[in-house]
Amino acid sequence: MSEQPVSNGEPSAVRFRGVEFQPPRGRMRFRGRLWFNSVYFLALGVWAVAGSWHQHRVLGLVAGLVYLELTLAVFRVSTLVGGVVYREELGERIAPVLEDLCTRAACSLPKVVIRDDAVRAASVRKSRGRVLLVLSGPYVDQVDDRQMRAVLAHEVVHIARDDLNWAKARVWLSLTFAAAGGITLGSLAGGDLVLPVYGAAGLVALMVANVGLSTFNRRLERRADMEGASLCGDPAALASALGVAKTFSDEARLRLFGPRPWRWILSPLSWRMPTHPPMSDRILRLSELVPVKPPAGMTEPTVPLPEVTQ
Repeated sequence: MSEQPVSNGEPSAVRFRGVEFQPPRGRMRFRGRLWFNSVYFLALGVWAVAGSWHQHRVLGLVAGLVYLELTLAVFRVSTLVGGVVYREELGERIAPVLEDLCTRAACSLPKVVIRDDAVRAASVRKSRGRVLLVLSGPYVDQVDDRQMRAVLAHEVVHIARDDLNWAKARVWLSLTFAAAGGITLGSLAGGDLVLPVYGAAGLVALMVANVGLSTFNRRLERRADMEGASLCGDPAALASALGVAKTFSDEARLRLFGPRPWRWILSPLSWRMPTHPPMSDRILRLSELVPVKPPAGMTEPTVPLPEVTQ
């Protein structure tokens, strides 16, 4: 059963069996941060234009445009972001499956964060040294138990293979490119730019670096698909779960960036980062895998793929 110790009126932990779930948090906390960030970016844009008007007017206007686009994007995200939720039935569905998959993959259990929005269907990340499995509650409600197990298997492979270390390295490389972009622009302009213009140059360099570095992530996603199918023994379930995730993601992006001309205005932030192979290719590869007949006494399908090892 679940355990919810209470401190100062708020749960400090939610546990179901051996799995820890992040306690519920209201969406206003997350929206408040995003609203603050949107105002902050808008202020930087005004500073960039005003501070560069006499000496570097073009650079100031370009920097202001960068911050304006960020302001619009962050504000639109704030209209979609939700809070952290926990429901007993979700714990019953997720905890036993996650325990089993992590045992098979020989990796530690992540902390589970269930959000009541549609920003991401499922992902893993590190926060303060702790591995977090972030799931969208609406997405989990849309998939059946087989599909959910397959999606969890895909994410568990990322944990077992230490793919999060590459994600961390990618962040540091991107920040290095961002710093180099700001320094380079300052050198070319003579070093007398206002701070927000340096920041805008860094943000552009950061985006360019992310596009290039994100392509290296595709190999990890293909591996997680193949080994996730092996781990759960049900490639058809993973293929269908990815199909649901694609529809889920497309609807979320439409709500976030809107139809044209909003999507044009928010370019290039509205472009898809090439972090994953095309969903149609992933589904096709998985659909070509045929589960073998399970051994006597086994009720789960198995697929002839390499075992996942740490």
